[in-house]
Amino acid sequence: MFALGPWPSALATLPVAGGTPAVFTDDAGGESAPKWSPDGAQVIFQSSRGGGSHVFVIDADGNNLVQITDFGEERPCFSPDGEQFVFRTDRDGNGEIYIGDIDGTNLVQLTDDEGFDGGPDWR
Repeated sequence: MFALGPWPSALATLPVAGGTPAVFTDDAGGESAPKWSPDGAQVIFQSSRGGGSHVFVIDADGNNLVQITDFGEERPCFSPDGEQFVFRTDRDGNGEIYIGDIDGTNLVQLTDDEGFDGGPDWR
């Protein structure tokens, strides 16, 4: 899964052997930073659908698109068990790292400093 084309981009998949990319999402707002869930059943990504930058989850078959954040978030990543996600946000005025349940509830701020925090990932 990758961001296809110039901004605004869609998400696409590509066979390992190469070939033509298959468009997975197609929204004029632009989508990027896709990550597969640990079990391969879902994809989490950031999108500018409807303005701003938000985190969405969609099933691997392209159905059940759900927006799970609502304020300037990016670079989401699933937890190893697929139950939570981590992301970067500007909701307090600068880049901070948060985690939350995969349905967008129980958000917890992990960093709190004046500098920019970004690029979260799980080990």
